[in-house]
Amino acid sequence: MLFAIAFGTARAGCLRVLLCSATALTITGCPSTCDSIGIAPTYRILVFDESTGEPICDADVFVNDDAATKSQGRCDYWHQIPPGPSAKIRAQRESYVPATKEVSTDYEVDECDHPIERRAEIGLTRKP
Repeated sequence: MLFAIAFGTARAGCLRVLLCSATALTITGCPSTCDSIGIAPTYRILVFDESTGEPICDADVFVNDDAATKSQGRCDYWHQIPPGPSAKIRAQRESYVPATKEVSTDYEVDECDHPIERRAEIGLTRKP
């Protein structure tokens, strides 16, 4: 014999149903959209030519003197946001004047409390 008991949850439009039988107990309803995976907050760093605005895809990029990782197939770099109130992003490339930019280490989180990638841009000026 099966019987059902329905009860609401805090999420609008979500109803959980408890199905009971002599041998099984099953809970069904709205799937959880959040997970418990820990994700480190990161910078997504874009380097560009100051005069043309064109991206520079082969720069050396550092966050607090630690090398950033170049994204495969994209023209950007990423690095974990370090602890502290700010970080220094440095970019350099042959034929350009190296540049350093101080950025905040604050970041936002999504509805699941996962950090949202923080975008940072740094421009390089060509050497005369």
